[in-house]
Amino acid sequence: MTHRPLLSFTSPALGAAPGMARRRLLAAAAVGLAGGSLGLPMRAATPAQPSAPQAGRRNDELADFSDVDILSLVYKVAAGAQIALPPGVEHDGSGAAVLSFVRYGMSGVGSYREVLQSVPVRHEGAAASYVLNIYVDNEQSMIEGREWLGWPKLLADISFDAERVEMSSLVVASVRRPADVPAAYAQFQPVRRMDAAALGAAASTTLNRRTVRAVSKEQPPVVDELVPSVMKVISGELWSGNGSLALTGFSEFAPFHHAPVGKVLGATLLRKARLQLVMPRRSYPIKK
Repeated sequence: MTHRPLLSFTSPALGAAPGMARRRLLAAAAVGLAGGSLGLPMRAATPAQPSAPQAGRRNDELADFSDVDILSLVYKVAAGAQIALPPGVEHDGSGAAVLSFVRYGMSGVGSYREVLQSVPVRHEGAAASYVLNIYVDNEQSMIEGREWLGWPKLLADISFDAERVEMSSLVVASVRRPADVPAAYAQFQPVRRMDAAALGAAASTTLNRRTVRAVSKEQPPVVDELVPSVMKVISGELWSGNGSLALTGFSEFAPFHHAPVGKVLGATLLRKARLQLVMPRRSYPIKK
């Protein structure tokens, strides 16, 4: 099948236009200025995230995830680190942070991996986690997370497989951004399987700042709000163990090291889990 370019020197839209006029039209089309006023064919603008729920998905209530592995390391942030939070959000006083590597076996956007860094906070008197950095290796996950729930997702090269055989008997994970620049390494030594009752406390509320800038930088954001979401663990097996974590600081484009590791406090591995993300019913406008 032969594919023709949208515009070419033989395009009917350009017809027999003189050479100079033809070049002007091509230049205008190339920079997106040749809209309906010139009568040239253009793609219709559509949002990256579908506005209507897809068949079989309850986008307005729950998002389901199956066959999920999560390696989480809780650590004390090194003394002297300054972690900025949005207005109305306060540190909980623990001085802790969490780095988690996640492998989603299946979800409404397919399979993907994720790494996120968060700190425990309080908002309007309630406990939550505020996400500092989050990276995924699935474009649609990035788009829906950013546009819909305010997750500050970017793309990165993530390595994490809890079933990978290692001579060291460790579970290992890493993230690179750019692809050849390591940003974080994690290692986990499983010690014991925890009681299933521990999963009952595994639901967590996360806050993200969703911002849509105005066209002019002189104007305030069109949208500036905190969006809460709750992730519930429905089933799975939870292991505790020993963890090691390194945030390299090799690149400012993956700034995990802005919340540097002082001491690892604990590590867990959740395996073969089923999760549900409960969608928010309201958001909280940022009060300046």
